[in-house]
Amino acid sequence: GYLDGIEIGDVGRFEAGLLEHMRSAASSVLDTIRDEEKLSDKTEADLKSAIEAFSKSFA
Repeated sequence: GYLDGIEIGDVGRFEAGLLEHMRSAASSVLDTIRDEEKLSDKTEADLKSAIEAFSKSFA
C-alpha cells in the first residue's frame, strides 16, 4: 500500500501531511465524497491520484 515505504515513526507525519494535501490541493475530491456519500469509479481514481501525488512528494 501507500505506507509500505514509510518508517513506522513517520506514519503520523505522513497522515497529517496527507490530510493537509487533501484539504488544499484535492479539496474537490473531499467535497465530492462528502456530497455523494459514496465512491464512484471516477472519485476513487481521483482519490488514488491525490494520494499518489502526495506520496511521491513525501520526504
